[in-house]
Amino acid sequence: MACFANLPPELLCGIFESASEFSTIIALSLTSRLFHTIWLTHSHRIAATVTPRVIPNLISAESLATAQEETESQPPSSPQQQDQHVQVVSRLRRLLHNARLASFVCDSWVCVCPIHLYPHRDPKDPHTSPSERLRFQRAFYRLWALGLMPPPNRSLSLDMCTPRELCQLGEMVEWVQYNNDNDLVALGLDFRDQMWRDLCEEVEGRWVRWMREGPGMTAPDFTPFAFFAFFDHTREYLELVPDS
Repeated sequence: MACFANLPPELLCGIFESASEFSTIIALSLTSRLFHTIWLTHSHRIAATVTPRVIPNLISAESLATAQEETESQPPSSPQQQDQHVQVVSRLRRLLHNARLASFVCDSWVCVCPIHLYPHRDPKDPHTSPSERLRFQRAFYRLWALGLMPPPNRSLSLDMCTPRELCQLGEMVEWVQYNNDNDLVALGLDFRDQMWRDLCEEVEGRWVRWMREGPGMTAPDFTPFAFFAFFDHTREYLELVPDS
């Protein structure tokens, strides 16, 4: 370990920043007092480098985490180094927990919507693609964040949505209303509680109203539940919905 002690902090941080998982970072920080000090002192920098590789849809994930913290009325960060480190770790735990939930929800969506059994898919890659999963999870994060807002703020935020964004949220709501996965409840996410019911009612009402009063469009008849907002091969339908 003496050879590491002679290295500048920037290089030691680089060792942490090369990790592909936060479990590796924690394990490394426990190997010696030197590495523990590097993690304690530079956790913000290390997290900023590693998080984009570990958390898909990071911008949406960060927005949800911020909404959760505001809802819980957490006190502001302390200027002390130890408190800053605690804040970083707390934020990472929240992001990782939400990411696991988003992945679990997406897996459930894939099972409910076996798109590979439907026509017009690329025969080379008929199953759900990474880009489709990312779109779904992004909409899930956004819908969840909207649900945490006070009703007046949520209404204002929905007022600012483009019809295309509202379409994606509306399709997500349709799936949420269909979902009845008890495993999600065990993980702390109950789509049947009042917050989700109120949220789904408002989003659904807005999307139905736009469909009724807008230019009109026909959803594809070759996908599960006529969904089209997240699949690669139905992008042409989504592009018919204005994005401004």
